[in-house]
Amino acid sequence: MGLLIALALVLGACYAPEVRDCVLACSADTDCVGGQVCTADHLCAGPALASGCAELSRDGGVDAPAPIALHIHIDGPGTVTVAGGNTCDGADCTFPIAKNVPATLTAAPHGSHPFERWTSAICMGQPAVCTFTPTADSTVAAKFD
Repeated sequence: MGLLIALALVLGACYAPEVRDCVLACSADTDCVGGQVCTADHLCAGPALASGCAELSRDGGVDAPAPIALHIHIDGPGTVTVAGGNTCDGADCTFPIAKNVPATLTAAPHGSHPFERWTSAICMGQPAVCTFTPTADSTVAAKFD
């Protein structure tokens, strides 16, 4: 048993995962490692790719997973903000988000028109702050009075 533990420790000490651009999803630079930054399309990459990984992955330069689409529909006077920086301040918006990474949306009213509810299944029953994990293109709808 002691030999197995010693072998596991030796092998574990040799493990050094490769830090690759455009593979790890993020919402802030602190989510990234090895000098990487959180890009505009919410994937960790070197500073040279700070504007985003999507174009590079389409060109075959990186085997990064393609972001999926988050469609936001707003009924009434309000906004929906996606944690990480995108805000929908109109009737319909679409933003790229990372697949299989929790997303947090915050509904905020304009003026005296309160947030009523989420009208889409993804956030149904949640308060003005909704968290879900997208596995495919997703649609979220918010209703304001």
